[in-house]
Formats: sequence, structure tokens, C-alpha cells
Amino acid sequence: MKRNIAKRILLPIAVGLAAIMGTNSAGAQGSPQLKIRYRLLEHQSDTRIMVSTVEEGLKDIQLNLIHSLAFEEGQLSESDFAWLKSKKDEFLSLYWLTIEDSSTPIPAECFSGLLQLNHVLVEMVTSIGKRAFSNCPNLSDLYALKVQTLGEGCLSNCPLLRQVVIPAVENIPDSAFTNDGSLSILRLSMPPSVSPNAFEGCPTPRYIPLNDSKPLLDAYDKSANNGLWHGWTYRDVYFVIDETETLPYTTMVQVAGKQVKIPIREGYHVENFKWYKNDEEVPGEVGYPLPLLENSYYSFTMPNGNVRTKGDVSKNLNQLEFNPNGGLGNMDRAEYAGGRGTTNLPKCTFTRAGYTFIGWATATGATEVTYTDQQSIPRIRCKHGVTVTLYAVWKKTEELKEFTITHQVKGEGGDLAVEKADGTVVASGDKLPEGTIIRVRPTPTVPDHELKWLTCTAEGKTSELLVDEWYAVKSDMQITATFAESKQHVRIWYEDSVPGGRIEVTAEGFLIEDDRSSLDEGTTIELTLKPSEGYRSRAIVISGELVPLTGNKATYTLKGHVAEIFYCFDRIPTSKPKPQPDPNPTTTLLTTAQVVPNPFGDLLTVENAADVLGYQLLNLQGMVVAHGTHSGSQRLQIATESLPTGFYLLVLQSAEGSTTLRAVKR
Repeated sequence: MKRNIAKRILLPIAVGLAAIMGTNSAGAQGSPQLKIRYRLLEHQSDTRIMVSTVEEGLKDIQLNLIHSLAFEEGQLSESDFAWLKSKKDEFLSLYWLTIEDSSTPIPAECFSGLLQLNHVLVEMVTSIGKRAFSNCPNLSDLYALKVQTLGEGCLSNCPLLRQVVIPAVENIPDSAFTNDGSLSILRLSMPPSVSPNAFEGCPTPRYIPLNDSKPLLDAYDKSANNGLWHGWTYRDVYFVIDETETLPYTTMVQVAGKQVKIPIREGYHVENFKWYKNDEEVPGEVGYPLPLLENSYYSFTMPNGNVRTKGDVSKNLNQLEFNPNGGLGNMDRAEYAGGRGTTNLPKCTFTRAGYTFIGWATATGATEVTYTDQQSIPRIRCKHGVTVTLYAVWKKTEELKEFTITHQVKGEGGDLAVEKADGTVVASGDKLPEGTIIRVRPTPTVPDHELKWLTCTAEGKTSELLVDEWYAVKSDMQITATFAESKQHVRIWYEDSVPGGRIEVTAEGFLIEDDRSSLDEGTTIELTLKPSEGYRSRAIVISGELVPLTGNKATYTLKGHVAEIFYCFDRIPTSKPKPQPDPNPTTTLLTTAQVVPNPFGDLLTVENAADVLGYQLLNLQGMVVAHGTHSGSQRLQIATESLPTGFYLLVLQSAEGSTTLRAVKR
């Protein structure tokens, strides 16, 4: 792999950095020989310094806040590595590590145990020592372009490690990748010699993508000591949308005859396909028209050669049909287009003697409602032209219960109104029939005050309510709106689950959802780790701060603007690790895509985007604020200068699936 290509794959290059370099560079005492670049948490730009030693450059920096660290020029000495090793427990937020120019061997255990380390690129280093990157629970990929020698256990116990690029390595030593339960792709230049225990606890089979179009399946099995290695070759598939947007992408195809999927946006379909093989139109050979397997995927069988297909993309057109399900009357069908958004259900006009309509269901025999009357629902996703039937749900009027609705305001600074679908106000203490639809509208009335909590206690359980959302009455309800003086908000940001377990975050007894909740600064949150079977809790880090664990629990007082919660688990040692199921190699490649820098500014950049075919950028309300296709290059860039600051979700689509990245604009 060429050196400049490797940089494009992994280096987190900040947009507009050239204008900042001059002001961020600083001279050092003596004769500076090391050029170091680093970026701190929540900073948009990098800082570059010229120093004589690593200690000189980093000694006055809060190491726990360093998010990316790159040694761009100069040779790292043994003393430099010794200092880094002595301080590794302080690098609590280090996510990117790059060593570009130095060829000094990385010593044993130098970077082991780094909790958040995710990407590593070493360009000129020729040797990685024993256990140098072991026990890194978040490490996803390592590019070591000149490394010839690996030490025993150098990348062991890294449960998220998916891809390793070591083209100069010919021998893989004992325990090199032990217990790397996600490792499925190893990029080499030739079949390696493999020590017997090198891959104990790794999934099987594993894959070596080859760029020379030589499918060496049998050769790899034999030369790898029956290590179940398989070679893959690349073939090109091009998908042209509306004659204007071309989606070239590389899909790993073992041999001709493999099924290939072409993804499109949900709620859309493709017509008027034309097929080409090696630039010649051959619509009959690969299948015409292209079959739609499911809502978002078309599929065909790969011929013996490259393929190009063209088609016109349009929104799906679907209809909602309303079935009285034992009632009387007629209701017109409602037509809706595909894509994102909502559909407003009409008011039910069916009647049934002795019964009361309580909502809609998607099955004729259902007794529980799926949608309520006049509800605004997300568009039902289905194939183009399909009619979706909603069935009326009835309940005998004599069996309907009445429930008491009470509501109150706590604190000062606001009012609370509850109303039915027809606009009738519900007074506190009113009784409403079962199935009645109500919504809750809290309103601040005092400057500098805001709604803090909106809760409902029903059937002995208290939960949060959403403002202006419709709710069906199913029991007695005690609704409470709490207002308080406005304070600085802290955004909560965490992954719902990671390999080895998940986390539950609460405040004042209420569950706090990832990326949707803002709490007041000074609020105490409770964190509970829930390990999966065979795992145990390891650590929680919040915005660069290691939070003490008591068993599986911890508490933290919110501060700043964002509380980015990172957590991880350890596998409980066993006598013989259990291999993980065989992952899909193409999907594995997509998981290396990352937004860098993050937070972003007027340009959102995604690195490692070669497998991305299309994208959608959503705000926290679920609205698509940007979408498009991708050319197949390693870098995807989206203009975001017109977008407001805040949190966004970026959905990336590949040939084999999709992934969602979280990003914040500052």
C-alpha cells in the first residue's frame, strides 16, 4: 500500500487546518526534531508543535483529554516510548494514534490497555513488541505498513479488532490475536506462516482480500496450517441513478454466481433497468427486470466479469386502506409517498352498534391498538404499489372502563394543559373512557424558566412523557410537569450497547436515552453496567474522566456542555475461548468509517468510506437534512455550513447493510 493512500485511509485531517497551522505551531528549546500533532476532546482543530522529546511536548497537557495523537516527523527514541508507556494509564480518551516518520520499534506493552484507542497507523515502524497493543477493548483496526516482525500477543484480547493491514509480515507468532472475537479481515501480501495458537478465540473462517484477482482458497487453507483462511478477489459493480449519479463500489465476490445486493433508500424504488457487463449491454444475462427482494434491496447473481446497471429512482407510492372489521360505513383510501416523514391518519367514521372504536391495528383479530385515532404516524415502509390495511379495533361499550386523569405543576414558572383530540380541555380529576386520546402541553410562563420533567404515573410506574404526543387512556393517570429556573444544559451521549454488555443511565429515577436527553449542569446521573454472559465490567470514562466503579454501578455529576460516556467490558478468562460466529466481511469493512474531526464545522468528513454507497444526515427530530450518494473514494465530505449547531445522526449505506454514526456540529 502506498504511503499517501494509507494517510487518506486513517489520518484524521481537520478541515481548514492549513489556516490554523501557523498560529498553533511553537518552537522548542534546543534543536526540535519531533513534529507532534494532537487534538483535545471537543476541539475542532489540531495543534502542531516542534519539540526535542515527547515529554517536552506533552508534559503540560492534560493527557486524559487528548483525542488524537500523531507523530508526523522525526525519530521517536527509546526514551520517548518509555515515557509514553509510563503515562499510558492517563491517555483515557486517546482514539487515534499515528506514527508516520519514525522507524523505531514499538516496545513491549507500550500501548496496552488503552481504553478508547480505536485506530492505529504506523507507517515506517518495522517491529511491534510483545503485547504492545493488547487489552485495548475499543481497538478497531491497525495499519502497520512496514512492520515485518510481530511480538507474541501483540494484539491479543482486543474484542473489537476487525481489520489488520500488515503487508510486510510473513510470520504470525503465538497468541498474536488471541481472543480477538471480531477479527475477520487480515490484509497481507502473501499467505503467512501461522503459529498454532496465533488465532485462538478468533472467529472462523477469516478472510484475506486479494487485489490481484487470484482466488487462492485451497492454497490459503494449506499454507496457514489449516487455519481456515480464505482468499477473496475484488470485482467492480456500478449503479447509476437517474443517469446522473454513479455509485461505483467494490464488493467482495468469491466467484461468479454470488448474489450481490444493491441498496436504495427506504421508501424508494428503481425502474427501467439497463445492464452492462464489461461495458456491453447484456440485459438478459444477469436478469431483467431486476427483482426487488425486500423494501431496500435489489439483487442479482454476479456474472463472470464487471457489471454496470442503470435505473430511474422514484419514491414509492402506497395506499392505506381502512377496514371496518365488523363495523359499518365507508372511508376513502389515503395515498402516501415513500421516504421519511409522517402520515396523518383520518378520523374514524365507522360505527358499530354497542361498540366503541378504540384505535387501529395491522391485523384483523388484534385486541390491542397499533395506532390511535387521527394519530400522526411514521410512514409505513413497504414495496412500491402495496396497499397497507388498517383494521378498526372495537370494544363493547358496556365493557369500557373510566379512568381518572389528574395533573399538577411542581415548582414555579409554568402551566400544564391536557386536552382531547377534539380540543376539549381535560380538567384535573376528570374521568375519561378507556381509549380516549389525550395530549399534554406544558408551557413556561416565567422568563428564564423551563420544563425540567414531564412525567406520568400509571399502574404504579412513573415514566417520562413527550410534549404534544398523543396518548391513549388505559388506566388512571397522574401527570406532573416540573418547572425550574433555566440552567446550562449538558447533552448525554453514549452507545446503547457495546461488545460484552450494555449500560443503563438514569437521573432521579428516570431512564435517560442516548443522544436525546439534555439535563441541567449539576444533575447527578446513575450509571449501571450490565455485562453479558461471560463478561465483567471494566471501566467507565466520561469526557476524559475515569469514573470509579462500585461493582457494576457508578455516579457522576454533570458538567460542561457534553457528557460523552464511554464504557467497556472484559471477557472472563476461560480455559478455551469460544469462537464468535462468522461475521460478514463486507459489513466489517463498513464499520471502519469514522467522522473526523468530530465535532465538525462547515464540512462533515467521513474517512474509510470506500464501501459507502449513499448517506442520509438526520437531526435529532429524525428529519433528513442532507442526503446523497458516494463515489467509492476513501473520503466522503458533506457541506454543512447551513446547518445549525447540535447533534446529528449519519446513516451510511453499503452493499451489505448500513451503519449509523453520531456527530456534533460546533
